[in-house]
Amino acid sequence: MKIVVLKSVCPPFDPRIFQKELKALVNAGHEVTQICPYDKQEDRVSGVRLLGFPLHTRFILRPLNWARLWSIMRREPAGAYHFSDPELLPLAWLLARVSGLPVVFDCFEHYSKAIMSDERFPGFLRPSLARLYGFLERKIAESLAAVVVPAIDEKGERRFHQVRRLVLVRNFPWQDTFESLPEEGARKRQLVYIGDISESRRGMSSLVEMLSLMHNKDVKLLFIGKVDTPQTQLRLESVAATTQVSDQFHLVGEVPYAEIKSYLVESAVGLIPLKAIPRWETDIPQKMFEYMACRLPFVASDLYPPRKFAGETQAGLVVEPQSAQAFADAVDFLLDHPTEARQMGERGRRAFLEKYNMEVESQKLVALYESLSKETPMPEKDG
Repeated sequence: MKIVVLKSVCPPFDPRIFQKELKALVNAGHEVTQICPYDKQEDRVSGVRLLGFPLHTRFILRPLNWARLWSIMRREPAGAYHFSDPELLPLAWLLARVSGLPVVFDCFEHYSKAIMSDERFPGFLRPSLARLYGFLERKIAESLAAVVVPAIDEKGERRFHQVRRLVLVRNFPWQDTFESLPEEGARKRQLVYIGDISESRRGMSSLVEMLSLMHNKDVKLLFIGKVDTPQTQLRLESVAATTQVSDQFHLVGEVPYAEIKSYLVESAVGLIPLKAIPRWETDIPQKMFEYMACRLPFVASDLYPPRKFAGETQAGLVVEPQSAQAFADAVDFLLDHPTEARQMGERGRRAFLEKYNMEVESQKLVALYESLSKETPMPEKDG
C-alpha cells in the first residue's frame, strides 16, 4: 500500500512517527512518502521518500504551509493518508471527502489537556479553548478511517469512543536499538535524566534541589537533552548555586540518540519528573522504557502512567510529584540498597524485551494498514 504522510509543523525525522511508525510500515513492505517541511525538495531516508517545502513558523503565515502541502499532495498518488499535526484536521476532513481514501489521524498527544497547561494562552481562556478544540477534534476524527493514540487514559478513551477504528500504539523504544548494550561494569555514582528539559511541564528544578537533601553527597546529576527556554536554564543554575550543588549538577545538552545508552548503562538511577498537570494524566514517558532497556532502576512522579508501569514491572519507584524530598529519599534508598536496585533493573530489562518494545507494539499499526489496504483500490502509477 502507498501511504502518504502529511506534516505541516512536525519535524521530518521526529522520534515517534518517522523513527518508529514509518520504520515499521517500511519494514512491513508498504511504500511510504512523507510530505513535510524540509530543506530538500526531494530525498530518500531509511526507505521513506521525502517531498519537502519551506517552513513558515509565524502563525499568521501557517496557511502558506498548508497550501504548499496540498499542492504537493494532490500530485502524489496515494492509497491512504496519515497525519498528526492537529492544525491539519480541517484539511484531513476535506481530503477524506474529496479523495474517498482512508485518512488516519495519529493523535500522539491529548491536545485538549495540553491546552490546559499551555502558557501561550491566558489562563482564563484555556478551559473554553480546550473544550472547543476537543469538540472539533472529536467530530472530525469520527469522519476519518482511524485514529491512532499512544495512550488510553485511566477512564478509557472517551473522546474517541465513536470513531471507526481506535488503535493504541504506545511510544516504546525499538528493541534493536538497545540489543547490544555497552559492557556493564560497576555503575557510577551518577543520576541521569534524558529528554526535554522544562520547568513549566516537569519542574526540573526540584531535581536540582533534591541533591542538597540527599544524604549521599558523592553523586552527580546529568540532564541530557534540550533546555526549552533560557529562563529554564537560569532557574536551574540559580537553584544549583543557592543550594550549593553546582559542582554536582551538569547540563550535558543534546547527544545523538545512539549514544544515550552509554550514559544509561553507567548511571545508578534514572529520573522521571512530571508535574501534576492534565497532559501527564495520560501521556506515557518514553524515557521510562529506555531506562528499563538499560537495566536502570527509575524514580518517577506518582501519576497514572508511571504508577501503572512501575506496578506492572516492579522496575522503579514512584513518589510525590515535584517533591524534592520525596525524590531524595527514593534515590537514597536505591543507592543504599544496590541489590534491590539491581533486581529492579533486571526486571525492567526483562519486561522491555518481552513486551515493552516497538517490535511488538508496531504490529498493531501494521495490522491497521493491512486491513485498510484490503478495503482500498490500488492507486494508479505515474506514467
